[in-house]
Amino acid sequence: MLSSRSLVLLSFIHHCSASIGIFRLYARFNDDPDLSRSFLIDLNTSESFVLNATPFEAKYGKDKVFDPRKSTTFKDLAIPFSEVYSDYGNENSGLASGRVAEDQIEMFSVNFPALFGVVNFVQGSPTEFYGQKFAGRIGFSRKEHKTNLRDKLLRGTPLQVICLEVNVPQAGGLVYAVIVLGRYHYDEYNFYTKIKALPSVNGDWEMRLDKISIGNSTLKLSASSVISSTYDGIGVPSRYFNSVIRMLDAKFDPKNNRFIVDCAQNVPIKISVNGIEIPIQFDAFTKRIQGNECVLNIRNVGQPQFILGLPFFTNNGICLNFDGDEIHFYKARGPTVNLEAGNFVEEDGSMAVDSEDRKGDEDKESEEIIANDETIQYLVEIPEDVEKTGFSFRKLWAFTGPGFLMSIAYLDPGNIESDLQSGATARYQLLWVLLFAHVLGFALQLLSAQLGVVSGRHMAEVSRELYPRWPRYALWIMVEIAIIGSDMQEVIGTAVAIYMLSYGKVSLLFGVLITMLDTLTFLFIDHFGFRKLEGFFAFLIALMAITFGFEFFMVQPDAVDLAKGIFIPWCSGCGQEEFLQGVSVVGAVIMPHNLYLHSALVKSRRIDRKRKKAVEEATFYYGVESGIALICSFIINMFVVGVFAHGLYDKSNLEVRETCNNRDVLDPTLFPMDNSTVEADLYRGGIFLECTFGKATLIVWGIGILASGQSSTMTGTYAGQFVMEGFLHMKWPRWRRVMVTRLIAIIPTVVVTLFAEGVRSLTGMNDLLNCVQMIILPFALLPIITFTANYNVMFEYKTGKKTQFAALTVSLIVIGINLYFSTGMIFSWFGTSWTIYLMLAPPIIVYVLFVIYLFIVCLQIMGICSTRVLNFNFLRAELGTISIKPLWQPESPNSCSGTAIVPTLASPI
Repeated sequence: MLSSRSLVLLSFIHHCSASIGIFRLYARFNDDPDLSRSFLIDLNTSESFVLNATPFEAKYGKDKVFDPRKSTTFKDLAIPFSEVYSDYGNENSGLASGRVAEDQIEMFSVNFPALFGVVNFVQGSPTEFYGQKFAGRIGFSRKEHKTNLRDKLLRGTPLQVICLEVNVPQAGGLVYAVIVLGRYHYDEYNFYTKIKALPSVNGDWEMRLDKISIGNSTLKLSASSVISSTYDGIGVPSRYFNSVIRMLDAKFDPKNNRFIVDCAQNVPIKISVNGIEIPIQFDAFTKRIQGNECVLNIRNVGQPQFILGLPFFTNNGICLNFDGDEIHFYKARGPTVNLEAGNFVEEDGSMAVDSEDRKGDEDKESEEIIANDETIQYLVEIPEDVEKTGFSFRKLWAFTGPGFLMSIAYLDPGNIESDLQSGATARYQLLWVLLFAHVLGFALQLLSAQLGVVSGRHMAEVSRELYPRWPRYALWIMVEIAIIGSDMQEVIGTAVAIYMLSYGKVSLLFGVLITMLDTLTFLFIDHFGFRKLEGFFAFLIALMAITFGFEFFMVQPDAVDLAKGIFIPWCSGCGQEEFLQGVSVVGAVIMPHNLYLHSALVKSRRIDRKRKKAVEEATFYYGVESGIALICSFIINMFVVGVFAHGLYDKSNLEVRETCNNRDVLDPTLFPMDNSTVEADLYRGGIFLECTFGKATLIVWGIGILASGQSSTMTGTYAGQFVMEGFLHMKWPRWRRVMVTRLIAIIPTVVVTLFAEGVRSLTGMNDLLNCVQMIILPFALLPIITFTANYNVMFEYKTGKKTQFAALTVSLIVIGINLYFSTGMIFSWFGTSWTIYLMLAPPIIVYVLFVIYLFIVCLQIMGICSTRVLNFNFLRAELGTISIKPLWQPESPNSCSGTAIVPTLASPI
């Protein structure tokens, strides 16, 4: 039995017959079909409300209808009002007061809760639209609002999306306004273009227009346009209005204050968005009055944007995706569209059944389409090799890209420094640890990629679905700390590289500040296409391979010892220092935020997830591509280890200093005149190479470090964008994201730079930052194991029991070793006095408890632990309510984690 305060949608898919297409959702109160009423869909507001309670007052209390008084302007002629507002179903009421006018209502806050809260500000007439009465309005703008009704409507759907179209049959007949909420088989739509909505303070769905074509005339422009579901025409800014009128050859009718065109011309208006033409058919923006005379429904509006109203939806399908602020376009199919679950509501509120199995007949467009502009620019098409059933290099090439972007994290300045320290500390004996770290990373990246391919969501999005609020926020903070820590390493690495390449002429402080600007420049590359961005990253990886490979072949390490170090898992004569260095290698290689990044990057390919073959194929090729990328990463890391294992292992400062005295080098006094072992870092490594082989090797080393820093900075920015949007649904432009994260990374780096003894001590921060990555590692390992073991997320592709046990065991061993040595490092830095223990005890306790919480949730998903263990609402994970519906029908296994809750046609708000 539904709660007495529930309002229920009659259908997610709605056909409404009307004289003109008006977007509305019918809803019924308390599951009573006799009380069904329509709600206006408004794309230009975030406010949702119920004002007209008259149809319900017989059963559910009393309320008055808000009556907007006639006035010309709100400011001058607004009339104060005071009305009693009743909350349906419980007889509670409160006083709503404010000012009311024809064009808007301003309300002050009320002192009681309501299912549909009274909003503070309402634009437009709330209860009447083109002469039709509505029980309320549901706002579908991008802007968040306290009533949050839009999120409630879409909560149980696998996609945060609403699709709208107005279908006008050419032969006449009923006009259908079609609404689809939370499209399950979303991939059935053949989208011919997808764009990112422009940033909007009001949350409007805005997009950039390139040109307007009417017949043989073309008007080139660069103007924004607002999509509106409550505007019955096309609004044109004053600066373009006369040009559009001339292109339509319209004549002004001064008597009736309107423009007349010849109906016989029947010429559509074609607007161009990112080079793709979207037609607005002639009948949609004109109305025949007599003979061949048609009235234009195009108005001169006093604002800089075009307004694309109901004519824009006529025989055009438009989907608005709230997950990525995307606008998707498809060819409208109207009454012939293949819509799930055929219930829809006629204009009188009665139920009708659409039982025909409908199919669209559009051909799939082959061109690249624009997807998530702030994170992934283009969906890459996957070729269909009809004749080939085995391995396809064409398909491998199409899937190549995300794995190499992911592999950048294995080549960041922190990893490079860990490599040279590994070689200087244990010679070649820790290369097998580096290989193990890459193999473990490969296994985890496969899980991450599979999550993105199968579920269509990345780790941050699934985290938001699975974990309750406070654990989710804590997890987000931890991942953000990992991203910021990684970004600091990249800032330091880039600044050191600039210092070496300028031969000390660009100070370290200016090098740090330069990194704040250069990444913004590189990020513009993705506006030319995601494949071009992937190509740029491939160039940076190749640059690292060439530069570090050059150093490797200059040094010529011992090949036999190198091979032994890779394939013999042993470290002869090693102590705690070498063991700690091995732990540092693993911590530097397996970056927490990289798992979140990879699960999102795999969404850059168009994969038909309705087909099991396509899912399995994508998983296979992504696995091959990731393997190739990590092999390349391992080889590059091996180059660095080999160079410094041969050159710096067991070397004293005095030995290196004597070598430097024979050359004119950048920093001849860097190595002190003593017999202590050389402390290796990025800067000392570069000076050592210059002392040994000359200035050219320093320049080559600096170029490699610069490529490492720049590439990892950009992937870190992408990871930050995905993490923020996934956890918080906060849509930030990338430039703002880069500026904020870069400022957070630069401020402490600048402080350290100012108080440090120049470049010599700055690179030592990498040890601290690698320690941070080790501490945060559980917050990536445990969630990825949890998600891929969850049937409600992965369906039949969830990991098996053996894989789950192996992954969890290895991860716990790695986590335990990391935490043991990272806490040891922390106490070695801060000391072991009782005051230090007292200060560090609370955060350590909270940290351990949170890791235990994630571990218990993981065990619950795996069916090992009872779901009653976390018997607190603020801790209980939604183990069976991940809102992802399988696109095929796998067999339901026996699982203690519950079954997926899939929304039905009557879903409570």
